[in-house]
Amino acid sequence: MSRVCLKTPQGLSDQGYDEETCVFKIRYCNYILIATIIILASYRLCLIVWDPQRNSKQLPLRNASHLTQAPGLVPAENRGKIAAFRFTPHLLDIMASSRPAYLRSQGRTGVSIVLGVPTVQRRKQSYLRSTLYNLIENMNAEEQNETLIIVYIGEMDGSVIERIVHQIELSFRGHIASGLIDIIAPAPDYYTDFEEHVSWHSKQNLDIAYLMAYAHSKGIYYVQLEDDVLTQRDFLTTMRKFALIKLALANPLEPCWFVLDFSPSSLVGKLFKGAELPYLITFIQLFNKDISMLKMLLHFIQHTLCHNDSVHCQRDMTKYWPHFDVPLFQHIGSLTFKEKLRMLEHKQADNRN
Repeated sequence: MSRVCLKTPQGLSDQGYDEETCVFKIRYCNYILIATIIILASYRLCLIVWDPQRNSKQLPLRNASHLTQAPGLVPAENRGKIAAFRFTPHLLDIMASSRPAYLRSQGRTGVSIVLGVPTVQRRKQSYLRSTLYNLIENMNAEEQNETLIIVYIGEMDGSVIERIVHQIELSFRGHIASGLIDIIAPAPDYYTDFEEHVSWHSKQNLDIAYLMAYAHSKGIYYVQLEDDVLTQRDFLTTMRKFALIKLALANPLEPCWFVLDFSPSSLVGKLFKGAELPYLITFIQLFNKDISMLKMLLHFIQHTLCHNDSVHCQRDMTKYWPHFDVPLFQHIGSLTFKEKLRMLEHKQADNRN
């Protein structure tokens, strides 16, 4: 551009078209270009700020972890546009793969905490009803109105799903009707080639990803549980207070928590922000065959949230993944005889009803 500009046009003297004039014109053009970019950027910013739909759906979901909302279970016509479905090819062409085979729900949403309880058919003894009894027993009436328990049945056999649903309905018909309990089971196509190519850990990862995808938009917080755990009294209030304290005390210049841990050394008692779950869901779908869920969570934090070297990331891990001082959850296998006797009394009461 400078060579063309510095060439003196015919009919003009060198004095009338010198180098300084050319430089001035170049700078003038650059100023106009910069001003245009600023105006366009300002206009786009105004659209974001003043668009009511964006304000209501996106801005409130921003948080200190710098993550925003992403899709969970998406319509079939949009699956090809979502990275997670591009990397799980068997979901692309199966219309029913993300539609549940069974769904029992009163449509409860907007709750404070969603409790995800995945379950499968047990060969010996199922503790699912004992787990649900204990969760509900340790909630007061207000907490029950602000909570949603989602029972996810990770089975492909329709008769098995019906049997588990029937057992839940026998004991918790009123809680299902009130909207406290949802029951969901995926279509068999979701587990394409499971028996031949998918390990137990991969099956667990797929179950958790589906459960999180269904649950993430239904509450502020999501808690990952299992179907053989008991908890302490007022556990919901304790978890909510701990989450709010961590958010209130967070330094804007430092990492904010991604997961709060209320039961170390297991998947139980991991609390997430509902708005941030889709990013973890995508990560799980991409690497479900490679690593177990606990390691998956660690890798997600290291490779997605940590932008420093390994030393700094290890130092900041306690900020991304804080632990509560006292475990709130306990596996039934570690119960005392007195506690197991109480569970037996619940089961006998079920049989009488």
